[in-house]
Amino acid sequence: MMRDANHTKQKDMTSLVYDGGCPLCKKAASYICSTNAYINAVDARHDIEHILIKDIAAKRLNLNKGMVIFDGNTYHHGAAAVHYIILNMPHDKKRALYWMSLPLRFLICCHLIYPFFRFMRFCVLKWKGLPPLKMTKSRRP
Repeated sequence: MMRDANHTKQKDMTSLVYDGGCPLCKKAASYICSTNAYINAVDARHDIEHILIKDIAAKRLNLNKGMVIFDGNTYHHGAAAVHYIILNMPHDKKRALYWMSLPLRFLICCHLIYPFFRFMRFCVLKWKGLPPLKMTKSRRP
């Protein structure tokens, strides 16, 4: 019974699910969580028993093709997750990151730029000698 309450609590706040084996992903997740107190980071490589990891696998969302944001109702995957983060992130107009993020306020730009992010992740994982995440697909009843 306590386990079920814990699993429900795990899904209460907005969660960012990322590959903790990728230093770029880890740094981005750390920055996002430090600027957004309401976002909880979930490392898919090391926290494989987390309820969100199981839900993502059941929904057949591939974390090798993009990170996932779960906002309590909707799963945002890949470019849509980046778009969600950019739209919901506090911005300081004096910081360079604000100006660099302006194109990402448009979903079409996210879809154009996100493959580059995935390619960089792929290169870093190859360089570190890490395999892609294993996404187990749970069977639906």
